[in-house]
Amino acid sequence: MSAFRVGQKVVCVDDRPELYTNLPFTWVDDGFCIKVNEIYTVRELTEVVGVACVKLRELEDRSVHDNGYAASRFRPVHTLESDIAIFKAIPIPSEFEPS
Repeated sequence: MSAFRVGQKVVCVDDRPELYTNLPFTWVDDGFCIKVNEIYTVRELTEVVGVACVKLRELEDRSVHDNGYAASRFRPVHTLESDIAIFKAIPIPSEFEPS
């Protein structure tokens, strides 16, 4: 199965329609196809003919691709979940401290 989890943000790195021509469905550009560099949310993990797939929340009920998209077309989105607090923890040399 996929290394992704439901609710995870992923970015599309491959939107080529010819990637998996051996799957039992045809790529149809219905206007809601995935696009490179777009960020999506994993709605469901599935498998089609041995290929790990993800269904995307943003395309739910709007796409003919309800079997999902090959998980290999995506990478996790890495976000910096921090704030300025990490910088406040850095010691400031005394010559730079306000007087």
